[in-house]
Amino acid sequence: MRPKTRHEFTIAIICALSIEAEPVEELFDEVYDRRGAIYSKQRGDPNIYVTGKIGTHDVVLSYMPGIGRAAAASVAASLRMSYTGIQLGLVVGICGATPTLKGQQIFLGDVIMSDSVTQYDFGRQYPGGFNERPTPSHGELKETTIRNLQSLKQVTNEWQRPSSDDILFAPQFVHKHYQKEPSATCICFSRDRPDDICSVATETTCSRLGCDQSRVIRRRGPDTPMGDISFFIGKIASADTVMKSGVDRDKLAESDGVIGFEMEGAGVWDNMPCIVIKGVCDYADSHKSKDWQRYAAATGASAAKAFLYMWNPVPRDVSSFSSIRKQIDKGDPTCRIKTDQIGLLPQSGLAERYSNEDRSNEVWKTCVNSKDVQDVQTWLSNKQDWLLIFDNYRPPVDLSLDEGGPVLERFFSREKRGHILITTQLPLTAPWHFIRLGKVDREDEATEILLSQGPHHQDISSDPVLKDLVTRMDGHPLALASAGIYLFKNKKKSCSDYLRLYSKAWLQLQRDTPQLPSYRGDLHSCWFNIAEYLFKSRELSMILLNWTCLDSQDIWFELIDGPNTLPILNGSNRMTIFNQAMSLLCDYGLVDISSQRKQGVGSQGYNLQRSFHAWLESYFVSLNDPLQNSLEVALCNVINCSRDLVRSDEYYEEILRLLPHANRCYDLVSSEKIHLWRADATQNTLYKDIRSREELGILFEHAGYKGS
Repeated sequence: MRPKTRHEFTIAIICALSIEAEPVEELFDEVYDRRGAIYSKQRGDPNIYVTGKIGTHDVVLSYMPGIGRAAAASVAASLRMSYTGIQLGLVVGICGATPTLKGQQIFLGDVIMSDSVTQYDFGRQYPGGFNERPTPSHGELKETTIRNLQSLKQVTNEWQRPSSDDILFAPQFVHKHYQKEPSATCICFSRDRPDDICSVATETTCSRLGCDQSRVIRRRGPDTPMGDISFFIGKIASADTVMKSGVDRDKLAESDGVIGFEMEGAGVWDNMPCIVIKGVCDYADSHKSKDWQRYAAATGASAAKAFLYMWNPVPRDVSSFSSIRKQIDKGDPTCRIKTDQIGLLPQSGLAERYSNEDRSNEVWKTCVNSKDVQDVQTWLSNKQDWLLIFDNYRPPVDLSLDEGGPVLERFFSREKRGHILITTQLPLTAPWHFIRLGKVDREDEATEILLSQGPHHQDISSDPVLKDLVTRMDGHPLALASAGIYLFKNKKKSCSDYLRLYSKAWLQLQRDTPQLPSYRGDLHSCWFNIAEYLFKSRELSMILLNWTCLDSQDIWFELIDGPNTLPILNGSNRMTIFNQAMSLLCDYGLVDISSQRKQGVGSQGYNLQRSFHAWLESYFVSLNDPLQNSLEVALCNVINCSRDLVRSDEYYEEILRLLPHANRCYDLVSSEKIHLWRADATQNTLYKDIRSREELGILFEHAGYKGS
């Protein structure tokens, strides 16, 4: 879908020459607008724009009026004024190159990407914009670039590889006149300035000028296959003048590790984070030729498109979504101590964003003993204004190990100054102000989290199973992001494939999921850290064990309290134990009250977070035995609840309420995750009772599921 406004564009491509911009525009998957017919631009912006789509990215292409750092800086500044949402700039086109990099040869037509930009004529250096990662591989990037280059060749043969040889001269051998005509005056022969070259020589090719072929140190003919395009990532030197000296080129390569030379990157970096992606058209010496410029521009443009197809943008901060923003805004802005209970969110990004909003300096102190704690207490008491952050705080599982009292309270100053922000997955029992952040409840925002993890070769947004996948993730940002990055990195997998693995091999799926750049840890560690506290309660452990064998949604007390009830629920206080367990799970943000219950149909129901329910299954299955007995208990209770209902239509709604739990038990047995058909099974094993199987079948048929 085309962006509604120009402020929604996130990627900018800047080209200095028309021969650089033309192949980029040709490679757009879709063109939205040319020259501002739809999106216009800010008043006073002189730039010329073309907007469109590459992969999943909305891209604005800007033509520069000239070359050089100053022109690039001006274009980038105006671009940011009109397109305020730009997060990354690509400087695409042609460049000169160092002939070798750590023993590898760089040839004309190869592609260079920047991991940093240095402005060598003023001695400034800019930090890197692209860090090389294990995926996508250079092979994948190369393959996609060659496909893009072939599509350009089909449009016009302007982008064909030139027929002239790829020649590298010795760095000391200068492109100039060496044979003086009797009547000519030429600065090429000046003894005072031997490096000077006349304007005629600079415009003359090596073949016409008669450059000494004995000084050629490397040659590659036109018959070299196009598949030999190589990619190099390293430092690019940027200046307001063209590098035309092989000697100076080699000095910079040796001293600063420079592999490419161009004129625009530093100017763009002054205004936005950028990556330089350029095809090599010469060796940054005096032997320049325009023969290779169009081909190099085509390889640079093809590589830029390949890069965008694989570019994994930083996921959108979930705190900016409206449903979560509303919950944050409910907090008291005047509260001195704010404690955020974040049971469902990656904490680090939220804390970082909060701290970045208003800070002048930072002081870091790692506390390893009581003396360190005292030092921090003293420092806090002497400061008028401070922000203390406990990010992803976890108290000791065994509180007896917390010597000196609760860790948090030891830092609190008695004076009402400063602020404390605590992010945690766990409920804290203290009289502080809490902001509990729940799940993302809007489907469109949940879908955006999943899709924002990176562009997909398949259009996942049109996958008919996407909605089911989003529902299964239950509004949990980390679960949604994990699914999104897995599908991005495994481009042949569909949403159906992911759901199948999610059901059959949850733990292995999480192990195969790439690390999210915005979160330390993974979904498995997230749930394990919480469960470590929950399992301290034997009652809660037994209820969760039984709940694992039932559907995650809408469990009620009578479904647990059957004739084959859990051992821990024996006694007169069974309802109290159940209600306390539900209350604790609600405090952890793992359970909410079900809205499915209707008056007169069972007691109050509760929904367990679907992702946590999936983790519980993988955890208990790994322990081998516990789920077997719990499944028998669950099946007995499901059938017990159904016995008095299957012969009457009066309780049809309760049968429908029971059906998901019957389905869950049926699926666990049929999937053979839990084996009840053991040869040594005792007489009371449920599925050895044929009547019980028949009753379960009647339940399915009564609810309109014949043949299930």
